[in-house]
Amino acid sequence: MERMEKLVELLDEVFAKSKEYKPRYVLDDPPTKGEHERDVMPLLKEAADDLNVGQLIHNERFALQEAMSSLEIMDPKMDTGMSTSEGCLLVEALERGLLPADTNLSVLEKIAIMDHLIVMLVGYIGGNPAVQTIFACLYLHENLRHTKDPLFRSFCLGILRSTGIIREVIMAADVYQEEDFLTVMNDFDTCTFVSDADLSKILLGAEEVAMENLRACKKAKKPEGYKPYQEAGEKEESISAAVLSRLQFIRALFTAHINMRKSAKLASKNIVTVSTQLEKMLSTHLELFNACDPPASGGKASGGGGAGGGGRGRAGGGRPWR
Repeated sequence: MERMEKLVELLDEVFAKSKEYKPRYVLDDPPTKGEHERDVMPLLKEAADDLNVGQLIHNERFALQEAMSSLEIMDPKMDTGMSTSEGCLLVEALERGLLPADTNLSVLEKIAIMDHLIVMLVGYIGGNPAVQTIFACLYLHENLRHTKDPLFRSFCLGILRSTGIIREVIMAADVYQEEDFLTVMNDFDTCTFVSDADLSKILLGAEEVAMENLRACKKAKKPEGYKPYQEAGEKEESISAAVLSRLQFIRALFTAHINMRKSAKLASKNIVTVSTQLEKMLSTHLELFNACDPPASGGKASGGGGAGGGGRGRAGGGRPWR
């Protein structure tokens, strides 16, 4: 279909602007243990011998109260983001078959992932780390370079850029504390190479494609080039409407975030649209995932392995439609 071809061309053009992604180390040749490490224990013990009982070495920003209430990283009892199970990165998960390519997911699985990502976005705004919320979904890793489905990719791009703008606005306001909002991204990128104008075009194009699909499925005589969703069957119209409502939601949300930089009054108008789409999404979610049989593949999409995503988790914690 012509609109879909234009959307694909726009996505390719925008992502061509991004610099070539280079992971911190190559999976096939990770750094050997000790190559970039130095044992500092002798130095610490020597320094400790020069201290009297009760003395403490610290920088000028150190606060004893904060130190006493801090969490110990990598302690399973203290670190909420630590996973004791084996994890892997996106490319390895795809190669080992632990994660299906997004083009092999059913439309119901993609809708479930979209809904779960919205929940994760709310969790991030609520003060949870990005690596335990948004980036728990492996499809969002590596600047979406391995996500190919145009509509799904557009939605994920909207989620990522919204995450980046939310972080930017909160940091600019500078009225938060660390326990309220975590700005650390742990080297993850929110596709900052995509401009607001380009993303607005992409989301509008994706919405037009979804709207065209919805109109086409309502017609008795299908237009030339129309391709129904994989397993929609009798639920074709409901599924098409579900995809459209989620794309309309993320476009309205992204527009609201952009307008926050200009005027709260302007952004509030978009929030009304966001609220309307949320109601539609809830309605379609209940209809689809209560009435349709869940896909057999299970939809391995969101990792449950803390910061790394793990690659073995499933969207929505196993069965996102339950």
